[in-house]
Amino acid sequence: MTSLLSASNISKKFGSGPGSVTALKDISLELSEAELILVSGPSGSGKTTLLQVLGLLMRPDNGSLTVLDQPVAGLSDDRVAKLRLRTFGFVYQDFKLIRALTAVENVMLPLIAAKESPKIARQKAVTRLEQLGMSGRLNANVESLSGGEKQRVAIARALVNDPKIILADEPTANLDTVHGQQIMEILKTAGNSGLGIIVVSHDERLDPYATRKLSMLDGRLR
Repeated sequence: MTSLLSASNISKKFGSGPGSVTALKDISLELSEAELILVSGPSGSGKTTLLQVLGLLMRPDNGSLTVLDQPVAGLSDDRVAKLRLRTFGFVYQDFKLIRALTAVENVMLPLIAAKESPKIARQKAVTRLEQLGMSGRLNANVESLSGGEKQRVAIARALVNDPKIILADEPTANLDTVHGQQIMEILKTAGNSGLGIIVVSHDERLDPYATRKLSMLDGRLR
């Protein structure tokens, strides 16, 4: 399988002196096409920081990171941002939707950021939402959506720019069992099409969907 992302001996510390916290300790991880890696662990174990570093939202203090065969360390912030935009889709526990926008407008955002025309961006956003069963809620304001509907919008937004990698932070935490299973089936289907997916969660119900399971404790991955 083709490697999409490779991390070697990644470390990340916050603060300095006696009050500093080492969130990641010598993390090494490789993600290949069609993999769905589930990373479990208690709150505070470093799972979210891991996703932020792997997704190029923050730089590690030590170690090396390669994305699509591109070493990240020597890239400027602008080139890192462009690599992140075209490579990653993010699904957040709290959705991070823009309340003032409709469902379709939220899904359009990554495409607009990538300089896609508003017309094409809307067409692609509508297609993704319809694929996720949201055809009747395209123009609904985000605040009127249920938790399950918001998560579908968040996943449509993550998939709309055809990323190579999906990073999902507790994607089922706010959902009941039925809606949680629906979300994981959507992610599994995306993985079957060749995407690489990393899900961090302490929800044991997600175990059957993983092609590989890892755990984190005190900043270490095992």
